[in-house]
Amino acid sequence: MSVPTGIRHYMAQEGITADIREMAWLQGSWICEVWDGAWHEAWSGPSGNTMQGHGKHIRDGSTAFMEYMSIEPTADGGLNLWMLLGAPSKGRKMGVPFRLVKSNEEECVWANPANEFPSTIVYRKTADGMLCRIAGRRGGQEESTGFNFRPLKD
Repeated sequence: MSVPTGIRHYMAQEGITADIREMAWLQGSWICEVWDGAWHEAWSGPSGNTMQGHGKHIRDGSTAFMEYMSIEPTADGGLNLWMLLGAPSKGRKMGVPFRLVKSNEEECVWANPANEFPSTIVYRKTADGMLCRIAGRRGGQEESTGFNFRPLKD
């Protein structure tokens, strides 16, 4: 698979080393109300030094958007969050890497300056769930969106 030049340059930059087990709090099923619907997100626990996640936006009883995520180790001991946006059935997709730049047991911050939007993804543990904030530039303007997730009860 060919990797675009901007992404190759970004991937060569240094991130931080981290233990994926610090992100175990992401595990589970989450929900938040956003964009006239509900965003559902689910994460596996850390296993084999990886984690997988997926999300979908449900509006008016139909899936309006979906994404797939994978946290994977890098050769230098860091971690990348790979994002695949959109339904695989809707055409060829390419994963976008975000390098872990900050991590502790309550927050992880991912960045990819070569990606216009989002260029930063932050997950933060809260007292009653988790916050995800995505930020970047669209059409030359700074933009950010927050998702206040609460655990999804089965």
